[in-house]
Amino acid sequence: MSIRDKIHADRAANPDAYTSNGQYADEAEPPRATAADTAADTSNSQADKIVVLGLELYDLGRTSAGDAYAVQRGGPNIARMFRGSRDSLRSMLAREYRRKFKRTPSSSALADAIISLQGEADDSSASNDASLRVSSTGDTITIDLGTADGSVVIINPSGWRIEPRSPVLFRRTPLTGPMPLPERGGSLALLCDLLNVDAESWPLLVGWLIATFIPDIPHPIALFTGLQGTGKTTAAKMLVELVDPSAAPTRASPKDLEQWAVAAHGSWVVCIDNVSHISGWLSDALCRAVTGDAMVRRALYTDGDVSVMSFKRCIALTSIDAGALRGDLGERLVMIDLEPIPETKRRADAELQRLYRERRPLILGALFDLLAATLAARPSIRIDKLPRMADFALLLAAMDKATGTDPLADPSSAFNLFNKQSGRVAADVVENDPFADAILTMMQGVQEWEGTASELHHKLTPLKPPHGWPADAARIGGRIKRITPAMAAVGVVITWSRPGGHRLLTITKTEGNA
Repeated sequence: MSIRDKIHADRAANPDAYTSNGQYADEAEPPRATAADTAADTSNSQADKIVVLGLELYDLGRTSAGDAYAVQRGGPNIARMFRGSRDSLRSMLAREYRRKFKRTPSSSALADAIISLQGEADDSSASNDASLRVSSTGDTITIDLGTADGSVVIINPSGWRIEPRSPVLFRRTPLTGPMPLPERGGSLALLCDLLNVDAESWPLLVGWLIATFIPDIPHPIALFTGLQGTGKTTAAKMLVELVDPSAAPTRASPKDLEQWAVAAHGSWVVCIDNVSHISGWLSDALCRAVTGDAMVRRALYTDGDVSVMSFKRCIALTSIDAGALRGDLGERLVMIDLEPIPETKRRADAELQRLYRERRPLILGALFDLLAATLAARPSIRIDKLPRMADFALLLAAMDKATGTDPLADPSSAFNLFNKQSGRVAADVVENDPFADAILTMMQGVQEWEGTASELHHKLTPLKPPHGWPADAARIGGRIKRITPAMAAVGVVITWSRPGGHRLLTITKTEGNA
């Protein structure tokens, strides 16, 4: 209660204690304000000033997920979320208040003002989803350069240009770093010279880079493999810095699902370094992030409210040997093989970084040139038979056409190399899955096998089953669902049927069996 309200309340409760002019009869003065009254009055005054300041400086709105945001009037088209990062609305209002009134607002005043502004955001008609780093509208791509002035690159089939203000709303996180201004006249050969990628992997690597700038498709997971000392981490950092610069371009494997979700929510490109094992939960999380994922959790300081973190991400992994891969994860991989670096071609890290910094604007410009040409070729691509990750395969075919390569007839086209690689990945999945490998061994010299899941379990289970072996016939169904696509890729087709009400498995070997 303010000091004035307290006077009125006291006067109403004790009318006989006051004279006709409103003073105390005995003391001829109103009750003195306590320290708590003064603090409350000051806090309320500060909160009102902060709300007015916020409404003067920012346009308010909410995303489709219900998160309130503010966009600075006359400033970059960047959504400042109400709480969180260094660029949150709360911290900006505190800064502006101090600049205007030459004093620091109290935390309680800021909290009250934020609640009021959230109500204003609820009443606002503005509702936009804030994109992270890249956004697409039709055949136009907008890329946030991450700079303080809010500049963007706009790319369409006609080419690319730099604009001082984005036509679409972006959001940023503490992991969003600035990109250099792209320059024209460069070549992707400038990048190839810095990496020791083998010839068959290079077109796929370029295709993966092009795909990272197209947000509305599922993106395959780039797995950088090679012997120790082939520069996997260095290569991954360079590529991440091209697309989505960050203070942490590579990270360690997450320990749990929540840690993974927080990391993935903060960056458009997520690179996990030195992967030696991919657990079941992480394999599932990576697969979901390719096509789109969301994590719902209780909002902080509430009992029933929830917060939603939704994301579709571009993911890269580096590994000497990632171990056994699940079939669904294997189908979402694009393998990038790095070759050993000859002693005569090794460079000091300082020299390599210097060359990269000098060439980076030209490399980025060359990527945007190729992306524009790929967007122009994309509508004309018609292919009847497509592999898994069909959107990426079609994009590779469009990139092939943009570079003058026939995607179907040329064996060295990115499209054909991706198709060829899917068989290699499937073979790795089967080889590293003991149950799938046992089926493959059983089919050597046999054209077809038919029986129940129990019969198959009894036939294949050794005296000492290896780790991960299906414990019983009931678990065989789930395992077979996972391995069926990989088995088909190596020439073994598995089908289910119900003749006479009994569920039977039919395993058939086709031509080209590995």
